[in-house]
Amino acid sequence: MFLSSVVRLAASQAARQVRGLHRSAARAGAGGIFVHRDTPDNNPDTPFEFTAENKKRIEAILSMYPEGHKQAATIPVLDLAQRQHGWLPISAMNKVAEVLGVAPMRVYEVATFYTMFLRQPVGKYFIQICTTTPCMLCNSDSILEAIQNKLGIKAGETTADKMFTLIEVECLGACVNAPMVQINDNYYEDLTPQDIEHIIDELKAGRVPPPGPRSGRFSCEPAGGLTSLTGRPTGPGFGVRPDLKGPHLKRGFREQIGKCRSEAAGLDPVSQRGSDGLETLCGQRRGLLSPACHVGRRERGQREGETFGKGRRVRDLNLGQPHRGL
Repeated sequence: MFLSSVVRLAASQAARQVRGLHRSAARAGAGGIFVHRDTPDNNPDTPFEFTAENKKRIEAILSMYPEGHKQAATIPVLDLAQRQHGWLPISAMNKVAEVLGVAPMRVYEVATFYTMFLRQPVGKYFIQICTTTPCMLCNSDSILEAIQNKLGIKAGETTADKMFTLIEVECLGACVNAPMVQINDNYYEDLTPQDIEHIIDELKAGRVPPPGPRSGRFSCEPAGGLTSLTGRPTGPGFGVRPDLKGPHLKRGFREQIGKCRSEAAGLDPVSQRGSDGLETLCGQRRGLLSPACHVGRRERGQREGETFGKGRRVRDLNLGQPHRGL
C-alpha cells in the first residue's frame, strides 16, 4: 500500500514537471505571459501601419458588420496585422483598436486569450510540433529530436538567422495522421525523421513543400488500404429475396389488383361509388377493414359536418362550435 502511494506521488510530480516544461516552451514561442513588458522591439512607439492593400481588406471586412458592432471584427483584423508583420507587437494591437474604434484593452483581451496570436517575435517559419498522446504514441518524440538536431535549437527557441522557431503544442486535430507538425499555415502529416529533415531543407532553399500526408495517403484513409467500398457499389435491390424485387414483385401486384377488380365487379351499386368499392375490397383482403366499414365519400361528408354557404363554415358535431374551414 505504501509502495503504491509512493509510485503514484512520483508519477504525479513527474507529470507536473512535464506539463510545466510544455507550457513554458509554448509560452516562450507563442507570446509569453499575459502581461506586456516594453522592450526596444515591442513598445507603443514601435512603428506599425497597415499597407494600402491591407487597408482595403480591412474596409471589406468592416463592411460585413453593422454600425456599432465593428468590434466583432477584432480577430480577423488582428490576424491581418500578424500576417503583415509576422507577429503582433503592442503597437499593432493599438492600431487595430484605432481602426475598430474601441478601447485598446478590448484588443489586448483577445490577443492574450488566443495562443494563435504571437506577441513575441518568431522566425519566418513557425514550427509547431504536436506532442499530445496520439502523436506521442506514434513516436512524435523522434520528430522533435530530429528538428532540434537539424536546427540546433530547443523547443521555445529561434534560430540565430531568425528563420525557424520551434514550439511544442497540444492537439492540432490531425490525430489520425500522427505524428504531424504545423509550419505556418500548413500541416505536414504521417512524418518520419527523414521526412521532417527533408521539409526543413526545402524551406531553407526557399521552397515550400506541398502540405499533407508524407506516407502516400491521400487523406486519412486506413494506412493498410481501404477496408470497405473496395469495389463497384451494388445497385438497388442487392440482397433482397428474388420474389420481392423486380419483375416478380410487379407481377404479384398485378395479380392482386386483378383479383380485387374481379371481386369488386360483384359488389352492390352503392358500394361501387368512385373507387371506394375497390379500396374497400383491397382493404378487406389485407385484413385491415371489416365489410361493414365502407361508407361512400358523400355519406362521410354528411356525417362529419354541415356546410353553410360559400364561406365553408363547418359545424363540428362533436364540439358543437362553428369554425372557419380551410
